[in-house]
Amino acid sequence: MGIRKKFNGRTAFVTGGSSGIGRALCLALAKNGAAVTVADKNFSGADLVASEIIRGGGTAAAMKTDVTDPGSFRKALKASLKKFGRIDFLFNNAGVGFSCDFRDCTARDMDMVFNVNFRGAVNGIMEIYPLMIARGGGHIINIASMAGIIPFSINVPYTASKFALAGLTLSLMAEARDLGVNMTLVCPGVIKTAFYDSITVKKVDRKKYVSGLPSRMMGPERAAEIILRGVAGNKKMIVFPFHARFLFMINKIFPSLIYLLNKAMIKKFRKMSSN
Repeated sequence: MGIRKKFNGRTAFVTGGSSGIGRALCLALAKNGAAVTVADKNFSGADLVASEIIRGGGTAAAMKTDVTDPGSFRKALKASLKKFGRIDFLFNNAGVGFSCDFRDCTARDMDMVFNVNFRGAVNGIMEIYPLMIARGGGHIINIASMAGIIPFSINVPYTASKFALAGLTLSLMAEARDLGVNMTLVCPGVIKTAFYDSITVKKVDRKKYVSGLPSRMMGPERAAEIILRGVAGNKKMIVFPFHARFLFMINKIFPSLIYLLNKAMIKKFRKMSSN
């Protein structure tokens, strides 16, 4: 199914919609005829995206949404429903990055990461899933990460939260489909966004850490196109770009190689930490 045919005349609610992949999704959805709710804790950023869509002839609204607060999520969803009448697509995209040597990680760090990356998606699902069941249709898209299907050292809190989100999505998928609700798990690799400008890195200089990422990265616009094309085709799982698919396959066939990669990663990280 073509992207425009899938989304034209439909409504979408996108968390973390003020920047990065979320912003690109909002713009692409609107371009393909969807009415978009740009949901973000950063309301001014969300409003800028919604205004850009409206200036371009699209339909959008900005909603201040703290995904970690069920009440805030509920309020935003109700406002979106009041404005657009229904929500056909929920994109659980909001997330935070966190890198550390786990011996320096605290329970508070784990709670913070899980509250956004996992509980944030759960809060949205708990609100919208019953409504989609009642309507007999809808689509929930959970943006996890390749770190949700491949274990990565120095990113234990982040990886654990994304594995939880992947597990929730894949285990709920059959239940939901039996009730008319589709689900898609999205696992992007390293994408060129401002995500890495705000990532928390404990005991290592962030700029030094980020400088070790691949220099050639896919942009968010291309990422949004791949995601929407996959959703339009009702794919259950979308893993991209090539390096993410390659590592996913390696982990399935030769998991010991990923273990060796992780050993190398932690040695490099600890060396940066000691300098």
